[in-house]
Amino acid sequence: MQIDIGIDAMTGALTRRHLFARHASPPFDGVLAFADVDRLSYANDTLGPSEVNEMLRTVAKISIELFGRDNVYRIMGDEFAVVLSAENAFARLDEWRRRVEEALTPQRTATYAIPASSLGTVEAPRDGTMYTLSIGFTEMAQHDSIEDAVAAADGAKYTAKTTRNSVSDGKVTWPQAELVPDPMTGALTRQHLYARASRAPLVGTLAVGDVDRIMFANRLLGFEEGDAMLRSVAQAAIELFGQADVYRLSGDEFVIWSTSPIALDGLEYWCTRIEEELAPHRAATYELTPLRPEHVPPRDFLYTLTVGYTDLARHGSFDKALGAAYWAQTKSKKFGHRNRVVAG
Repeated sequence: MQIDIGIDAMTGALTRRHLFARHASPPFDGVLAFADVDRLSYANDTLGPSEVNEMLRTVAKISIELFGRDNVYRIMGDEFAVVLSAENAFARLDEWRRRVEEALTPQRTATYAIPASSLGTVEAPRDGTMYTLSIGFTEMAQHDSIEDAVAAADGAKYTAKTTRNSVSDGKVTWPQAELVPDPMTGALTRQHLYARASRAPLVGTLAVGDVDRIMFANRLLGFEEGDAMLRSVAQAAIELFGQADVYRLSGDEFVIWSTSPIALDGLEYWCTRIEEELAPHRAATYELTPLRPEHVPPRDFLYTLTVGYTDLARHGSFDKALGAAYWAQTKSKKFGHRNRVVAG
């Protein structure tokens, strides 16, 4: 009697049972790849299950377009498997990774509502968290059973997740993460940050800081001057915390991950020092502002630093801790409380 093993109702992909039934016995040909969506639990907490389900449907749609409906399986949750020919497998899987990254970009650029206790509801920008795909693969002919092939592909996937948004066979990972510092500021990069989060204990203080009104500076003073301001922010952080603890997240956003017991004092001094160091840029802005002498530009035009921080040990994952620090910073700026350090 033939068993109806069905199709996943939400995504339209085949199921795990299809995969094991189709490849129950040799010969095993082609490449088996396992993938899951990076940081999806964080998306579920901040964006909600409905939007996460839409993200999964998007991943399945792209997978089916690239590999054909008969070769795409939803294993469980956010985990998918595909079977493809060995020819150009690495390049085809990297195209899968790239297409998913492009498709999920809107999930990190819109806004979402976050509760702010007695302050009401804050409409905050999403924090730039990248929802991407980590992919591991193996040649099925190297294994004696589908169970062995699945275990190998799944293990390679976890190798890929050490840098995320990458493809690995367990030995070689692409894109290659050379992990060089950000060339403009000298801070470490987002890739450095997530590589550390994948292997280091989640202890210490995690802080997110960005420069207040940097867009205003870019418009009036030009991007070269704005870049000089970012270099000042990064250099001050590196001098206070050490290069190993300072990361440029994106744009004017920096992350500090410090295990020092006096990290909070360092964050307070960072803010004070940046206000002083960026004062000349404030004066230059005033000179370019077409106001009569009696009209003094308001204090709101100060270029300062707002920092949100949290204790990593309070959170079950690095992404949740980063979200808490970002939320504290965003909430403070939303209500006009800039140039300060705020707990999250």
